[in-house]
Amino acid sequence: MSEEKEIILSLNEKITFLWNVLNTFTHLTIELSYIYLSLTTTASRSNSYLGHIYRIYGRLDKRWAIKDPNIISIKLITVFIGLLGLFQIYGISIRAPWRHPLQIIICTAEIYGNIMIFTPEWLNGSLNL
Repeated sequence: MSEEKEIILSLNEKITFLWNVLNTFTHLTIELSYIYLSLTTTASRSNSYLGHIYRIYGRLDKRWAIKDPNIISIKLITVFIGLLGLFQIYGISIRAPWRHPLQIIICTAEIYGNIMIFTPEWLNGSLNL
């Protein structure tokens, strides 16, 4: 009979695991719902609870209340990051060696997404902020 070895995660791995769960949840719920809203209507026209949330957010950054192609494009990428996050969660839980390069890819994409959301706005004089 083969005995399965119990996988014990270090504190650092547990924190990384938790961060990935929260990050993936955010990408696959909040940001995916924003994509759905943006492709079907806009926050300013929607009577849904989600539309209400993004209208409030749109008070701080007007691009979120309209169909801003830059925001939608980046959010499409971040939803894909959420899917990668599912693999990352699994990889951490089994201590797979490929979890480290995947974490680098996810972190790089996160940084790139943030740069691409805010830099164009800053270069244009922060008109929507």
